Amino acid sequence: MVSTSFSIFTIFIVSLSNSVFTSARTTGNQLTGFSSDIIQRDSVNSPLFNPSLSHHDRFRASVHRSHTRFNILRRAILSKAKTSRASFQFGLTSSNFEYLMTIQVGTPSKSIVAIIDTGSDVVWTNCRSYDRKSYKQDARVFYPKNSSTFHELKCNSDSCHLLDSPERNCSKQIDSCRYKLWYGDGSFVYGLLANETFAFNTSDGRHVKVPEVTFGCSDMSNGTFDDSHTTGVIGLGGGPLSLVSQLGPLFGYKFSYCFAPYTTNGVSGKLNFGSNTLFSEPHVQSTPLIKTPLLPSTFFVVQLSGIMVGDMELEPHGSNIVLDSGTTLTYLDRKLVQPILEKVKNMIHLQIVKDPNFDLCFKTDLINSKVEFPDIILTLGTVKIKLGPEKAFVNWEDDKRCLNIVTSPTGFQILGNLAQQDLHVGYDLQEQKFYFESTDCTRL
Repeated sequence: MVSTSFSIFTIFIVSLSNSVFTSARTTGNQLTGFSSDIIQRDSVNSPLFNPSLSHHDRFRASVHRSHTRFNILRRAILSKAKTSRASFQFGLTSSNFEYLMTIQVGTPSKSIVAIIDTGSDVVWTNCRSYDRKSYKQDARVFYPKNSSTFHELKCNSDSCHLLDSPERNCSKQIDSCRYKLWYGDGSFVYGLLANETFAFNTSDGRHVKVPEVTFGCSDMSNGTFDDSHTTGVIGLGGGPLSLVSQLGPLFGYKFSYCFAPYTTNGVSGKLNFGSNTLFSEPHVQSTPLIKTPLLPSTFFVVQLSGIMVGDMELEPHGSNIVLDSGTTLTYLDRKLVQPILEKVKNMIHLQIVKDPNFDLCFKTDLINSKVEFPDIILTLGTVKIKLGPEKAFVNWEDDKRCLNIVTSPTGFQILGNLAQQDLHVGYDLQEQKFYFESTDCTRL
């Protein structure tokens, strides 16, 4: 039974000749980049913040979301190999995300709280189709009939043909360009493509405004994205329909993010485009992104070429890893996790306790709170990322500290956002490079 939860699938196609921009970094009169604040979903600034929950409660929920997202991604990739669907939005459901930002849609503009997701290629927001005559106004929903810049697109439009054939839902009887979009958990949305003006909040309180954006206004879904707090998704994947790819001609196909630690409540980080990515300095490390037929272009993939724990070095031959913003923990192949577990056990002389969420946990208390936990160094391509004890191990409940690396049963590997905190992580889609620099993300 299809419900009317009114999600939206958005494809960004930027009209360069008519675009108008304000704020952000400029060269002369030309805009070259901008930055927006991002919000961790459990921050005090988040619409999802629940003051009745403790820090451990929130982190526990984050770990559970991480496992759910990982399993959806893993199953979706296996399904992708067996299905003829050309489009499949991997890993995204209504709950397994970690970071948010605000965008504006329409004229006059409607403020939308949107999920940012490097595991998705689309931007969408809850929408109530203008052709529905009877409904109650909902403050969280975008109403096209209230916007003077909303324009429906037809089936013969260029933008409609950018949809893959399994997505297009055009017929002789219906001239409007409609679509059906599947997601990794089996959910789907129906929608109508149209043009609209979008604007992005910048960190200095102004906006970057982009008119004539092609987007899809959904009027039906199976209910997965029926959320009372978040009303959109900003896809930051590597595919041709992501926000980064579509804004590429304007901002050099570059973007970056910087996630503040979970413990820094109220300051969550930045999302940057173009020159604001700040990766022109010579000391910033970079390594090539990898294209593989085993993974869709949505994912940002690098080679995992080495792991070091203490004096133990592992060389994962032919091993790739996905960098994902919506997964909390880090997942590695079983063949790599097992020697890491054995080495850490030999280095940490604490009582080992079992926990279903982790492969290795130690009992901690005031007596042994000063025990030093080791760094874990990951070599991604040609660069090294050090996971200090605060990233490699997480405080779990009141008396456990657990390894932030868990087993992937199929070899599909993810570097989660916990390992990426206080790293300025950047991507250049034109040069196909991954950049990073250790940074205090609260000060960026």
